[in-house]
Amino acid sequence: MPAQLAHIARKMDSVRRAFAGETGEAGDETAGESGGWLPEFIDARRALKHVLLLRATTHRPKSSGASRRSSAMRIEQYFSAF
Repeated sequence: MPAQLAHIARKMDSVRRAFAGETGEAGDETAGESGGWLPEFIDARRALKHVLLLRATTHRPKSSGASRRSSAMRIEQYFSAF
Protein backbone atom coordinates (compact mmCIF):
# COMPACT_ATOMS: atom_id res chain seq x y z
CA MET A 1 0.00 0.00 0.00
CA PRO A 2 2.72 2.58 0.79
CA ALA A 3 4.36 1.85 -2.58
CA GLN A 4 1.06 2.48 -4.35
CA LEU A 5 0.59 5.78 -2.51
CA ALA A 6 4.12 6.83 -3.44
CA HIS A 7 3.39 5.99 -7.08
CA ILE A 8 0.17 8.02 -7.00
CA ALA A 9 2.03 10.93 -5.41
CA ARG A 10 4.66 10.85 -8.20
CA LYS A 11 1.95 10.79 -10.86
CA MET A 12 0.10 13.69 -9.23
CA ASP A 13 3.32 15.69 -9.09
CA SER A 14 3.96 14.90 -12.76
CA VAL A 15 0.47 16.14 -13.68
CA ARG A 16 0.94 19.27 -11.56
CA ARG A 17 4.25 20.02 -13.32
CA ALA A 18 2.68 19.41 -16.73
CA PHE A 19 -0.17 21.84 -16.05
CA ALA A 20 2.29 24.38 -14.68
CA GLY A 21 4.37 24.05 -17.84
CA GLU A 22 7.44 22.99 -15.90
CA THR A 23 9.88 20.94 -17.91
CA GLY A 24 12.30 20.11 -15.12
CA GLU A 25 15.99 19.53 -15.51
CA ALA A 26 17.25 16.27 -16.92
CA GLY A 27 18.93 15.45 -13.60
CA ASP A 28 15.85 16.26 -11.51
CA GLU A 29 14.24 12.89 -11.95
CA THR A 30 15.80 9.73 -10.65
CA ALA A 31 15.13 6.38 -12.28
CA GLY A 32 12.50 5.63 -9.64
CA GLU A 33 10.62 8.85 -10.24
CA SER A 34 10.76 8.62 -14.02
CA GLY A 35 9.83 4.96 -14.18
CA GLY A 36 13.24 4.16 -15.67
CA TRP A 37 12.68 6.33 -18.76
CA LEU A 38 15.56 8.29 -20.21
CA PRO A 39 15.33 12.03 -19.53
CA GLU A 40 15.30 12.65 -23.30
CA PHE A 41 12.14 10.54 -23.67
CA ILE A 42 10.49 12.32 -20.76
CA ASP A 43 11.28 15.74 -22.24
CA ALA A 44 10.08 14.67 -25.70
CA ARG A 45 6.81 13.29 -24.26
CA ARG A 46 6.18 16.50 -22.35
CA ALA A 47 6.90 18.62 -25.42
CA LEU A 48 4.46 16.56 -27.53
CA LYS A 49 1.75 16.75 -24.88
CA HIS A 50 2.26 20.49 -24.53
CA VAL A 51 1.94 21.13 -28.28
CA LEU A 52 -1.13 18.90 -28.50
CA LEU A 53 -2.74 20.63 -25.55
CA LEU A 54 -2.13 24.09 -27.00
CA ARG A 55 -2.83 23.44 -30.67
CA ALA A 56 -5.12 20.43 -31.08
CA THR A 57 -8.04 21.91 -29.18
CA THR A 58 -8.03 25.18 -31.11
CA HIS A 59 -7.07 24.04 -34.61
CA ARG A 60 -9.26 21.44 -36.25
CA PRO A 61 -9.74 18.88 -33.46
CA LYS A 62 -10.92 16.16 -35.89
CA SER A 63 -7.82 16.38 -38.04
CA SER A 64 -5.59 16.41 -34.97
CA GLY A 65 -6.77 12.88 -34.16
CA ALA A 66 -5.83 11.73 -37.64
CA SER A 67 -2.51 13.50 -37.32
CA ARG A 68 -1.79 11.71 -34.03
CA ARG A 69 -2.61 8.32 -35.56
CA SER A 70 -0.39 9.08 -38.55
CA SER A 71 2.46 10.16 -36.27
CA ALA A 72 2.09 7.02 -34.16
CA MET A 73 2.29 4.86 -37.30
CA ARG A 74 5.42 6.66 -38.50
CA ILE A 75 7.08 6.21 -35.11
CA GLU A 76 6.15 2.51 -35.14
CA GLN A 77 7.58 2.10 -38.65
CA TYR A 78 10.78 3.87 -37.62
CA PHE A 79 11.37 1.58 -34.66
CA SER A 80 10.33 -1.60 -36.46
CA ALA A 81 13.22 -1.03 -38.90
CA PHE A 82 15.70 -1.90 -36.14
